[in-house]
Amino acid sequence: MPFTYKNPNRTVIVRGGKPTDCSKLPASISINDEGTCVQVPLLSGDRMFWIVSEDEVLLSDSASRLASITNADLDLERIVMDLLPSLPDSLRGDKSPWRNVHSIPVATILHLDKSNRPRYTRAEPSPIKHVSNGAILASLRSSFLTIADEWRNEALLSADVSGGVDSAAITYIFASEGVRMPLYHETPDDPMNQDSQWAERISEDVRMPLIKVGRVVDGNRSFEPAAEYPNNEIPEEPIYWSDIEGYLSRISEMEAGTSRIHVTGFGGDELFASMPSSSWSCLREHPLRLRDIRRQYSADYRIPPHQAILDLTDNTDLYEELRSSFLDAEQGHNHRSSPCGWHDVILIPEFLTTKARDILYSAIESQFKHADIRPLSPDRSRHQALYSLSMQARMLNQVNRTFASDDITFRSPYLDHGIADYALCAPISARTEGNLHKAVLYRALKGIVPETIFRRPVKGDHSYSLYLAWQRSKDSLLNSITGGELDEEGLIDMPAIRRRASMPMPDITFLFEMQRVAAVERWLRHANR
Repeated sequence: MPFTYKNPNRTVIVRGGKPTDCSKLPASISINDEGTCVQVPLLSGDRMFWIVSEDEVLLSDSASRLASITNADLDLERIVMDLLPSLPDSLRGDKSPWRNVHSIPVATILHLDKSNRPRYTRAEPSPIKHVSNGAILASLRSSFLTIADEWRNEALLSADVSGGVDSAAITYIFASEGVRMPLYHETPDDPMNQDSQWAERISEDVRMPLIKVGRVVDGNRSFEPAAEYPNNEIPEEPIYWSDIEGYLSRISEMEAGTSRIHVTGFGGDELFASMPSSSWSCLREHPLRLRDIRRQYSADYRIPPHQAILDLTDNTDLYEELRSSFLDAEQGHNHRSSPCGWHDVILIPEFLTTKARDILYSAIESQFKHADIRPLSPDRSRHQALYSLSMQARMLNQVNRTFASDDITFRSPYLDHGIADYALCAPISARTEGNLHKAVLYRALKGIVPETIFRRPVKGDHSYSLYLAWQRSKDSLLNSITGGELDEEGLIDMPAIRRRASMPMPDITFLFEMQRVAAVERWLRHANR
């Protein structure tokens, strides 16, 4: 079960390689003759921080707690890194927003010897299990039904029903176990988006009440750096789920005082949908189908056949790809982003000042020289899935810390370790068999979830809502960040931002960058109080 933060900010002291009581810390801690090892499970979403203080090492689930104990200053390197939406987590290393307060990276083990000297080792990627297709489907089905049965006996339930596959599947699974719960839905702003019609059909089919909680744009707090955090719960670092913050707040406020579990679909896409590198992975699974895979890849991405072959047969490792992408960004060159690559291309916002760029370049170069940058899986699609799953788990963890006082716990079956393990054992090519969207999930839940749910290719797009939120908040955002924390620190060029913001329809990349500016500015204002 996910760790619930009723009593966060727990701190443990390590002396001579031995920690004090750590039974409630959200980490796997083992003690041997050589010292202590600390590792946070990838799908827990928890964070563990540490700092050397005199002859002790302090371990905590709160960076701000450690910063207050040791009077640590803010770390400008991490602050600047957070302004890049496209920067992979592996290039942030173990930096927290506080200087000398370290965050244990995903898939990394912290070792403290008897002299309290710290070192990291990488947790090796789990090998892909050779499990029969029938066993995978049976295990997934059994795991989903077990979770539904356990959660319904634990507390009152509610759930999202967005109109997409993931939340729909959850609704039908719980309905099959006899659960009747309220379903919450945000109405899309785009009149072409059919999510509400699907949500209504699903609600009627399972005979559960559908509660509409406003439009998507109503809950979007993406461009509001002056806003207070819900429940005045200051997060350990900037949050990047402000687009759904209002929606989650409204759900938390409903039936306040009643302990309940709210079920979400976080992680469903990562486990069952095609990843950007799916074609690359499919070729490794079926090397004799190069011609067919190349043809489909060329059609999907409108790429010439010769370039498709180069993309599909490319074996550049993660380190080299990230280094090449960052060097091109640093030098202002256009770096081609292959759909089959490990990560999206790294982009440096043009409104970063020279000071910010110098800080960024120095920090990233240090990472390339000293960090052990390796993938979470040797298969690109599975690496992308695991990387994104860890981000989803972290977000869910932050949400739970924020709303813990409302007696609500947010969970997702897709972030269950057992379900993730079995889903990632399935061949990548099986995800789209039979022209079904999320075919593995469909076959695992056949007879529980109607096939029509999986015949809808994609869920509705919400970029329209982001533009509405931008138009609504643009002027107040610009006024708020002018003379704000980032501006005062000399990290952002306000004239450059105003020039881009004056465009009638800025590109979506700029909006993502401004989401980051707003999120970091908001956090800094609270951290500096």
